[in-house]
Amino acid sequence: MLCALALFTALPSCGGGGGGAIRPRYQAATGSSIRYHTVLRTLPAGRPGRTISAASTVAVRRAGDDFAVTVAWSPVYIAGEGGTRVEAEGRAGATFTRDARRRLAGEPQVIDDVEAAHVLARLLREDLELPDREIAIGDTWSLPPVQRPTRGDQQVTIERTARLEGVEDGLARVEVTGSATGATVEHAGATIGVEATVHQVFRLRVADAVLVEMQSESEVALSTPTGRAVDREEAHVERVLGSAPTPEAHGYEPGNHPSTCGQRLRAMGQRFERAPRSIDFDRWAGLDVTVPIRPSGQPIDEPGPILVGMDEETLLGAAAVADVQHTVTVYLVAPQTVSDADLRGWLSGVIAPGIEIRRVVQGQVHPPSPEPSSEVLALDGRMHATHSVDPWRAEVRSLIALCDEAAEAFELAEAGEPNDRATAMRQGILRGFQRCGCEATDLPRLERTLDLRLGGPELGWEPVQ
Repeated sequence: MLCALALFTALPSCGGGGGGAIRPRYQAATGSSIRYHTVLRTLPAGRPGRTISAASTVAVRRAGDDFAVTVAWSPVYIAGEGGTRVEAEGRAGATFTRDARRRLAGEPQVIDDVEAAHVLARLLREDLELPDREIAIGDTWSLPPVQRPTRGDQQVTIERTARLEGVEDGLARVEVTGSATGATVEHAGATIGVEATVHQVFRLRVADAVLVEMQSESEVALSTPTGRAVDREEAHVERVLGSAPTPEAHGYEPGNHPSTCGQRLRAMGQRFERAPRSIDFDRWAGLDVTVPIRPSGQPIDEPGPILVGMDEETLLGAAAVADVQHTVTVYLVAPQTVSDADLRGWLSGVIAPGIEIRRVVQGQVHPPSPEPSSEVLALDGRMHATHSVDPWRAEVRSLIALCDEAAEAFELAEAGEPNDRATAMRQGILRGFQRCGCEATDLPRLERTLDLRLGGPELGWEPVQ
């Protein structure tokens, strides 16, 4: 990754031990060819990560007062979750120019037959620059900032400071730290707070400034009023004198959460299994209709049109716009003050004999659903006030903004068939948080919010007598 662009002179006080100072001098080892091995592991919250392992050859030549550098990565291996690992086909490389202090002159020109080349080239921009002065142990100097992705295509900028930690056995050890606080980004209708840190350690040969090893770790912590998620990245660059190390596996599997989180997700999954499916409840979501309590209700798991009304007039109006002729089952949502006899009498001339009429009722569910919070009750009020599910959509998007897999599943379900929406949405969101964990949102609030539109697990049906 890096190369001998600036030679160090160890001042007499350095000796071979751990004290003294060093001074960069501007003479480069041109014509050199150095081999490195790079491992870059990304562990983003809410979506699959990967590990890139790449051997590289770095060549240097003089270009006026500067030095032209060519990097060729080959072979490049990409490992994903589940033990997958493939060798990337095509060329991966970069050319760029540095001055004697390792400063980049412009952006690296990337040869990107392999997509991973851009990620590897980014490490070149995060190299160590040297000050134009004597460096004593403990001295610090500023470095160009680095960037890390947040959400969408947005980035957070992290300022860096380098410190010469010591010189021992002919190697200089430079530690780099950086942080960013107070940043915010807008994503999926939510304002996300961003805090980021980076920690890097460079080991350079004092005699000629050749990089021996670089280790880097960075974290981007994302927070909303309801959750927190952390994206992590690790990089290791090491000079290779013999054969390159074996390409690494990704070594990460989602779902390794604390036991309390695992139990919470399992209970939510059990309730999702009992929740209504194959029904589009949108006609009911914005209406204030309280259905009867009948604990013997059966799960709603077969498709059919749903008629929602407060009385005979509104139920007949709902039947007029629904397809109650080409079905075998019709669901009714009516207040508990309306009897089964009234329902059958009102609809006897509309729904043909042989079609099963099912009344939606409330029962019991185990494990019990969490109590709705004040925020859920307030959202329910907004939906009733507007007779719309639009406030619900905005609320769900903000609750799942930190979990990419859940957010993608939500959008796919929204675009799908209405009768498939509840099952696809619940299953996709559950899979997402099995990856993201319980800190990424307020799970009880999310679950009860989903129930407002999709129907809770306590809903069932009984035949209209």
